[in-house]
Amino acid sequence: MTLNATSIRDAKDISPTEVEVPEWGGSLYVREMSVKQRWDFQKRFASETESDDRPELWLLINGTCNEDGDAIFQDGDREWLAEKSGRVVESVALEVLRANGLADDALDEAGNG
Repeated sequence: MTLNATSIRDAKDISPTEVEVPEWGGSLYVREMSVKQRWDFQKRFASETESDDRPELWLLINGTCNEDGDAIFQDGDREWLAEKSGRVVESVALEVLRANGLADDALDEAGNG
């Protein structure tokens, strides 16, 4: 089949993957980011400027969903999510990075930071 703009637009190419989070008593789903979300992530966190925004929280809020692909967190959840276990939040954030093919880059940067 030859692709066209309509078939590409209508393609369901962002699929959620289930991740167990035993510390929270169940599982959630991580999803691939759209191009727009990847740009936003890179723009926010690629610079060396100081920010109160944490990449782990951004990834948790923007990269997790239910099995239908609907967001489970909103920006307003950031404050209470910041009080959750850093190890668990980072673990889920790493799963989001893996789902997006970005885990190796993030781990390399963390090792060089």
